[in-house]
Amino acid sequence: MQGIDRVRRVSELVRRQVSQFILRELADEGLGILSVTAVDMSRDLQQATVFVSPLARGRDIDSILITLEENVPAVRRDLAQSLHLRRVPHLTFRYDESVERAGVGSEYGRWHVETRQAVVTTSRAFCCWINRKE
Repeated sequence: MQGIDRVRRVSELVRRQVSQFILRELADEGLGILSVTAVDMSRDLQQATVFVSPLARGRDIDSILITLEENVPAVRRDLAQSLHLRRVPHLTFRYDESVERAGVGSEYGRWHVETRQAVVTTSRAFCCWINRKE
């Protein structure tokens, strides 16, 4: 059971760090409100699938995923510097449809878009909002 617990802990650390990276480094990429909902880590910690979901309606998920995939080397560098793992997992970004199907966060995201507030939550769905000056 200790191995499974380690996988769970590392996946949570990766989820938080990827979310922070998106907030810090990808502010100018036009991602808007993006939720890193989960990280599915392989047992050997070599592969991580990062599930993301835009909270604002009308966001093109394909362009978001392309932007994230283009920045995978930078995200892995950041993970290597901050997490001090022996091997940094290979990252794959996927769209998390469960948030959209459940309707969770749509009202929350819309309210914050309208009020233009910066949001960083520590809940399971780690939300990142980049407040841009227009």
